[in-house]
Order: sequence, then C-alpha cells, then structure tokens
Amino acid sequence: EKWGRGREEWDMERRRRIRKLVRGPPSKELCGSRGNGREDKEAERDDDGLTVFPLAGVDSCPRPLPPVLYYSRQNDCLRTDLKPLFDLGIFPPTFSWAEAAFGTGPPDAVNLWIGDERSVSAMHKDHYENLFYVLSGKKVFILCPPGDAPFLHEGEFECGTFRCAGEW
Repeated sequence: EKWGRGREEWDMERRRRIRKLVRGPPSKELCGSRGNGREDKEAERDDDGLTVFPLAGVDSCPRPLPPVLYYSRQNDCLRTDLKPLFDLGIFPPTFSWAEAAFGTGPPDAVNLWIGDERSVSAMHKDHYENLFYVLSGKKVFILCPPGDAPFLHEGEFECGTFRCAGEW
C-alpha cells in the first residue's frame, strides 16, 4: 500500500511547493539557495531546509546563481557534428574488450556530454548497451532494474531549449 501511494504523495508535495513558491511571502522578495552558506538572512526555510522565495523575487536577486551549462547531444554527434574534436584522438574510437563483451563491432554511436558537478542528466531508458568513458571528473549513474518500471511512471514531455537573455 505504501508504494502504491508514493506517486500521489510526491505529486501533492510538488504541488504544495509550487504553490508556496508562487505565492511566497506577501511583502518580501527573498533570494536563497539550498544550504551552501549563501542564503540571505531574511530567507525562510521549509521543513526540509529548502529556502523558499516567491518567483517574483528571482529576477531581483542581488546574487543570482550562475547558470548550469550542460551540453548533451546524441545521434553519433562526436563522429559527425563534432568530427574535428573526435579526430584529435583524445577519445578512443572503440574498446576491443567492449566489442567482445557485447558481441558487436565498433559502436553504432559515439555521443558527447559535457557538464560540471551541478549538471544532471534526465532520467531515461536506453535501448542500447551503453559504455561511458569519463575523460575528466566523475559521473554518477542510478541504474534501475526492469522490475522497477511500474514505479517510474514513464510519460512523454515536450522538448524545450533554454536560452540566455544576457551574458553567459
């Protein structure tokens, strides 16, 4: 029973937070972040320590957080769109041990993701055997077994692109 109500509870919590952000305190504009020591003194916190501020206050925040820049492209982008980068030889064209393990030849696609420690990949499912090569830093993956599918509530979403109106 607990697992069956999980999504409804999550949806109710999400709606509660959105309402709180949209309404916000009636007379204050607050800026803040989650527990990194940069919160304004007048910021309020909800039950789990998340700083709450009205959406109207975001534009006038005196210290906006820097944007999280993230590059993600698929469809063999490294060997097509970014071929000059691939031709530099900093990325291996294949891994012979992976070809042996997967029983395939060279990979069908070689894709590139670039981000810093704040960038997060959207949860998704892949129909390919995946091999990730981290050139620098680290990437954390959460792998869900097929039996978890009923609890993941897969859905379709609109695609979008964020554009910066000012300077990066």
